[in-house]
Amino acid sequence: MIKKAFVITVLLLTIAKTSFAGTNETFAEVLGVSLPYKIDLEKTKEQLYLNGHAVVSMWGSEAYVAALYTSHVEKRAEMLLMNDEPIAMLFYFVQDDITAEMISETFTEAILVNNGGWNNKKLDRTRIIELKEAFKKTLNAGDELAFYYSPQNGVLMQINGHDIAYWPHAKSFFNMLLRMWVGPYPPSRSFKRAILNFPIKKSQ
Repeated sequence: MIKKAFVITVLLLTIAKTSFAGTNETFAEVLGVSLPYKIDLEKTKEQLYLNGHAVVSMWGSEAYVAALYTSHVEKRAEMLLMNDEPIAMLFYFVQDDITAEMISETFTEAILVNNGGWNNKKLDRTRIIELKEAFKKTLNAGDELAFYYSPQNGVLMQINGHDIAYWPHAKSFFNMLLRMWVGPYPPSRSFKRAILNFPIKKSQ
């Protein structure tokens, strides 16, 4: 099971300036991180919009701001997994000294618990191992980890805008990653609701 160290804080937006969905905003400010409401996929020029976000606390303090980007706001996890549309998962770190071993272990554990474990015959073990090996450096506050999926371009993993790994034709692999957030065992129920753009009560 995912460690009890997962403690989730869902924060309300503090707005900055300029234009999204008919408003005058361009960014949501969370823990000093500016989340753009719209991003362009560098390789394909496809546009994605902020679907939802939440803060994940691990290893004793707030670790990262999670932001999910989709082609349109989607509240149904099953549709995100079923649709073959561009989508992105961004991790904005706000904690220092997150070693490659820490992040690799956390990802592997979350993937396995949300995808049926190693005994699931449909599990893409090769790509999970490749993902584990892709984490090589310690991450600190200000670092950004991103996974971009496009039907045209497969799955691209970047850290601070630099290409780290690439998996062509890998929607099923991206779904394994996405289930960490919207699967049966997300960091918390409040986290999943926030990522899927449902209202969140502060008390949750």
